[in-house]
Amino acid sequence: MGFLIGSMISATLLSPWLGGWRHVLFFYGAIAMTLSLPWYLARPTPGTAGHSTIESGSASLGQAVSHIVRVKGVWQLGLVLLCVSAASRGLGLPALVSARLGLVGG
Repeated sequence: MGFLIGSMISATLLSPWLGGWRHVLFFYGAIAMTLSLPWYLARPTPGTAGHSTIESGSASLGQAVSHIVRVKGVWQLGLVLLCVSAASRGLGLPALVSARLGLVGG
């Protein structure tokens, strides 16, 4: 549903208002950069008391990946996103296949 609403808003409102798709993509990029700035500024400084080596940024890549792989929530989020993506992309497939095979009247 989100993909549909995002496409509708981009095509019907933002593209004419901003003057084309290129400007819509720049607009979305500006929103992302604006939202990431407070996140960057609010991060804890490395080396403060109470942070592990993973949180402080001094861990190696292997240690960081090993830590993330062991977090159960990451696996759950990945599975949910996989299912949502598969469902949103697969909804039109039966209609396409039946139209190609001539199973749809009309």
